Amino acid sequence: MKVKESGMQIKKVSLIIVSVLAGLVFHMSSLAGVIVTQNVSAGATSWPGSPIIQSVTNPASQTSVGEGFNANGATNYAETFTITTTNYTLQTISIYAGGGTGTGNGTNLTLRLFDLGSLGSQSATNSFSTYTPGTDLFNSGNGLSITYTPQTTGVLQFDFNGNDQAVLTNGHLYAFEIDGVTNTQPVSWMRTASATYSGGSAYRNRSWINGNGNQRAFAMAVYATAYTSTNTGTSTNTFWGPSGVMFHGFTALSSGINQDGANPAAGLVLSGGVLLGTTLNGGSQGAGAVFWMTLDGTNFSTFRTFTNAPDAGNPQGNLAVSGSSFLGTTLAGGNNGVGTVFLGSTNGVSIIRSFTIVSADEATNSGGASPSALLALSGSTLYGTTTAGGAGANGTVFSMSTNGSSFSVLHDFTVLDSNTGTNTDGALPCGGLVLSGSTLYGTASAGGAGGAGVVFSVNTSAGGFTTLHSFAAMDPLTATNTDGAFPSSGLVLSNGMLYGTTIAGGTGGKGVIYSVGANGLGFGVLHNFSATDPLTGTNSDGASPCAPLVLSSNYLYGTASAGGASANGTVFSVSTNGGQFQTIHAFTAMNPSTGTNTDGAFPVAGLLPLGSSLYGTTFSGGPGGAGTVFNVAIPYPPAVIANIVRNLDGSVTLDFLGGPNSTNIVQTTTNLAPPSTWLNVSTNVAGAGGAWQFTENSATNSTRFYRSYVP
Repeated sequence: MKVKESGMQIKKVSLIIVSVLAGLVFHMSSLAGVIVTQNVSAGATSWPGSPIIQSVTNPASQTSVGEGFNANGATNYAETFTITTTNYTLQTISIYAGGGTGTGNGTNLTLRLFDLGSLGSQSATNSFSTYTPGTDLFNSGNGLSITYTPQTTGVLQFDFNGNDQAVLTNGHLYAFEIDGVTNTQPVSWMRTASATYSGGSAYRNRSWINGNGNQRAFAMAVYATAYTSTNTGTSTNTFWGPSGVMFHGFTALSSGINQDGANPAAGLVLSGGVLLGTTLNGGSQGAGAVFWMTLDGTNFSTFRTFTNAPDAGNPQGNLAVSGSSFLGTTLAGGNNGVGTVFLGSTNGVSIIRSFTIVSADEATNSGGASPSALLALSGSTLYGTTTAGGAGANGTVFSMSTNGSSFSVLHDFTVLDSNTGTNTDGALPCGGLVLSGSTLYGTASAGGAGGAGVVFSVNTSAGGFTTLHSFAAMDPLTATNTDGAFPSSGLVLSNGMLYGTTIAGGTGGKGVIYSVGANGLGFGVLHNFSATDPLTGTNSDGASPCAPLVLSSNYLYGTASAGGASANGTVFSVSTNGGQFQTIHAFTAMNPSTGTNTDGAFPVAGLLPLGSSLYGTTFSGGPGGAGTVFNVAIPYPPAVIANIVRNLDGSVTLDFLGGPNSTNIVQTTTNLAPPSTWLNVSTNVAGAGGAWQFTENSATNSTRFYRSYVP
């Protein structure tokens, strides 16, 4: 069952690296023209969120008649409505309905939407006894078939996506129609017995339902966002992008709402040949959205929006794909305001677990609250972390079955010392988990022996917990240490080594890239992010990485949320041995008045490598100031000379390490002082591991320098 509440207030949620809100998990599948969500606020006394149109304000008390297809020869029912003030893009239509026998076995239902033209051509009031439908705006004129399972009378929600997010024109009258099969009763749509809404009326078989001269209205609410032109200056229902690095620019928020979502805090996943992602804020109901986008960025659609408690709200963690479905977490929402687990499909979403209420005095509960990271999946079991709640009020590691039949806490993070902020096991885990065999690996962003976070492992069956590494306390004056501090991201596991990042600490005070053995041994820092200019916030390599790394061909790729040439973050790569660090892209400066730029800013999510490209998101910036989806090419890593040998015959052999299968030109010079002259001496193709060898046969006693580049 999916539950929503009325009276939702739209608000913009800031990125929470260490979250303190409630969370939930949702499970959806496929990408249809409409998503049907059932059991939304049974007996609702108001509509969820902020509709632009509501034919009744209190569905439960204002409706008294249920209309089905088992009487009056009915084959369709409709409610007309009028658009005023401005043009809109349709997002959602909710109706008050229930009961019936459900669809199937000849009881199908079809949704249709007709533009009846400007007022004056056809009236919105009861003087308009019939209407001429014209072209159906749904599914290229074919309507949208839906399935329905009998529910208690309540809100039945239809979320539209893609081309079915119709543009609603200011001053036009529309008819929202539900078609069925006569003499069947799949559902009852509730209506009033007297006048309530002046912008439209109730219809049966496209004729006004006239009772003693009283206007009637089916209970319905319309949700839409203001229609905006794109950066091309044309009035088309498209978005910014693709343009250069930016493949999609999220549109500006208005009172916390927009059409496509805002502030993506999670990365992207590939499913069914398209990219899937989430936004923390925005959408038609202000609490974030789920979207899909084609790989070339030319097609984009938001297909689920959130309204917050008791619905889901503000997704931050990456999605986890399982076949044609995916799972994800949100920071807010849920029946108790502390999170739920959702299971669903395009035909509805059901609650399979609600986390218990957090104590107002102790901030504790049983099970935890506020999940904010990627889930780990194994068969019919999922594993996750919560950043709050639990027995120690510092989060939990949990497992549960995907059908909700079982739930268990594998570890409660313990209470921190009130003076030192330390404990033995860490606190506030906000990174995802990695599963290997029966062992989960993760990070806690605070606590531990140094109060700066830990890397941990936990057994999935026995629940045995091990602190693999505690990050050292930072110098209180310089905010530096030797190993980094506050790991807020998940880990990458490869060949028995774990790789991760910290947002602070290190020799530059701006975070590190580290590795540690899965047994806790062999900790090492692969890269210290350099200190930033105290006035401009800039540096050469980025600062404060808070996203998980990805591994491809012995190279780690990631994002730094700040620093770089314009202080707006970077995309970087580094080899697993710590060499060949490279800044791949530095996000450009933003307009200080509008918060906009061309490519985005503040990347807080991980990357998705596909082919020769890296896909990612930025939390802010872009032409709308609400973040972007970006694409950068994977460059060949800068080659290094791994070894030099002078042979007995006077020749010199050089071993290079660079990009796998790359073509490289070796050059030499005798003087590095400008202007130096570099001569091409060889062209070599690297092997699959990126290595190649060059031997210069000419004997010489002069000093010679060598370099290599990819043409």
